[in-house]
Amino acid sequence: MRATLTALALICSCVAANASDWDHRHPFCMILFTPVVHNDCSFASIEQCMARVKGLPAQCQRNPYFTGTQSNRSRRRHH
Repeated sequence: MRATLTALALICSCVAANASDWDHRHPFCMILFTPVVHNDCSFASIEQCMARVKGLPAQCQRNPYFTGTQSNRSRRRHH
């Protein structure tokens, strides 16, 4: 039952969201299931996202609108 509700919530969030709602600079997003579904695409790794969603009615997923370039803040520089 819980899996069905989670799947339904994910489908609804994907239908309701459009590309402008997703930050294209980061590869992973947190989808927070509250009365209003909220997404936060500020994660450089799935591990970083999973640490944030622990204990929340949320899940992590790959950002479908990620363009392949991360912001300067999350990009590592090699010298």
